[in-house]
Parts: sequence; C-alpha cells; structure tokens
Amino acid sequence: MENLNSQKHLDYINHQKEKTTNPVKIKKWLEEEWDIKLNGFKEIFSQYDETFNKNGKCVGLGARTGQEIAALRELGYKDSIGIDLVPFEPYTIEGDFHKLPFENNSVSLVYSNAVDHVLNPLLWSQEIDRILNKGGYVLFNLRLADDHDIYSVFKFNDLQSDLIDKYFSNYKVIVNKPIKENFAAMDWEVLLYNE
Repeated sequence: MENLNSQKHLDYINHQKEKTTNPVKIKKWLEEEWDIKLNGFKEIFSQYDETFNKNGKCVGLGARTGQEIAALRELGYKDSIGIDLVPFEPYTIEGDFHKLPFENNSVSLVYSNAVDHVLNPLLWSQEIDRILNKGGYVLFNLRLADDHDIYSVFKFNDLQSDLIDKYFSNYKVIVNKPIKENFAAMDWEVLLYNE
C-alpha cells in the first residue's frame, strides 16, 4: 500500500496542486463557470431528492472551489463540505481523499467527479467505506472517454470490474449508466448504496 509520506505520494500532491492553485483556472472557476457548474450540480443532486438524507452529512471529494457543495446546501443539505488539497472556504476544506478527516460512520453521502485523480484506489475506497454510515450513498460522475487531462492518474479499462467489483463489492449498485455529457464533461453516473 502506498505510504502517504512516500516521495511518490508527495509528487502526486504537488502535481495535483498545480491545477488547483493556477490563478487563471481559479478565476474561471469562481467567475465565469460558477453558475454553470452550480446549476449543473443542482440538476445532478435534484434527481435524488427523495433518496438522499438532507439531515445527514454530505462530503464532496476533490471539490475544488466547491460548486457541488454550494448546490447541496442550496438544495437543503446544510451539513455539506468539500475536501481538496487546496481549501476554498466556505465550501472546501483542505484534505487528501486518501485520508479523510471525518469520524467513522459519520457521513450519509459521498460525491465525487474526481475519481480519475485518485492515486491509491484501495486506500481511497477504504476511506469512503470507513466514513460512510449504513444506509449511506456514494455518487460518482465519471468520464469514461479516453481524453483525460494530465492530472488523471487512476485509469480503468472496465468500470464494473476495475472500480465497482474491485473496490465497492460490498455496496448495492443502484445506478450504473451512461449520461448525456454534462457541464463537467462527465458521461457516466454510478450510485452505490451501503446496505
């Protein structure tokens, strides 16, 4: 298992931070893209309005500037917070999704569209499993097309066998389907339930 203090992990952190600290990207995310992404995330989460627990804790992994967290809060999920290597208060706190700063069984929803940025899928999935309570959900938006960016490190050939079966076999698959490419260039959605 990858040591979080290894040179490989430190190089990964520094490489990922390049994107998240880029002032041109930050300006774009916070200004011209903010409303587009906010509304896009509202659309994603609204389809599960009768499914997710609005009184539970929601965590966004790889949340950058936090549009998904703003969307969750606006939809009534008041206890929502994002995690990223660079904090963007009030929506995103600093953290590594390979070592999440949450208590065991304390989260009812984990969301991410940054699965391709995971360096150590085993450690990442174990952390999700550790913090997610029974009856909780994991929602992923993925890009299965081959044109990932230079920050993508977790690439899989087959979604079912290389991600779901390998790392989330103890979860019930509720949704595993293609979606119309959305505002964030995601083209697949997976919803898992922790029975």
